[in-house]
Amino acid sequence: MDGNIKTIPYGICDFWNMRELNGYYVDNTWGIPLLEALPYQMFLRPRRFGKILLLSILRYYYDVLCADRFDELFGGTWIHGHPTPFRSKYLVMHFDFSKIEGMTLEDIQTRFESYCKNTLDGFVENYKKHLPKGTVKLVGEKSRFSDGLDALMNRLSYTEKKIFIMVDEYDNFSNRILAQEGEEAFTGVSATTTASSRASSPCSRRRTR
Repeated sequence: MDGNIKTIPYGICDFWNMRELNGYYVDNTWGIPLLEALPYQMFLRPRRFGKILLLSILRYYYDVLCADRFDELFGGTWIHGHPTPFRSKYLVMHFDFSKIEGMTLEDIQTRFESYCKNTLDGFVENYKKHLPKGTVKLVGEKSRFSDGLDALMNRLSYTEKKIFIMVDEYDNFSNRILAQEGEEAFTGVSATTTASSRASSPCSRRRTR
């Protein structure tokens, strides 16, 4: 196939994969500086409007591990010619709550804790070259996600490193909890989640979907 002919990236939500396949893409990277002007963002609607792809673009743009592939990934886009000071400056922690399943409140809470802890452990392993010595071991010794996140943030507070936290499908299991367990149970889970996430606030930028 002629390399100049664009493909239709139907069902592809990963920006890296789409660029490798030479997929047709309507450039919206001009909006990145506008997003940076806000400390928090939440993208709710409409469905099938490219929210997951947008998170993927931001993930590759800000990730320090993708710094050497910036030209390859973003060549020809608006942001390639107008990079912001935050390009490739963050350690990116990405959560996809669509992977959390469960039929009961207890099951969902258990899977939520397990998923978040595994994500955190994978994060410190991926970025161990950018973290203070001993951070991987310290975080790994914590049995709870919130304790591990506290330990990580404490270590990073003595450095200039910052974390970019992304949450996709944040409300994946909320309707199920509301329907099966009621509003009181849902409020309890939300409060626990919020308390855990606050541990990261002094040293991170957060993008949520």
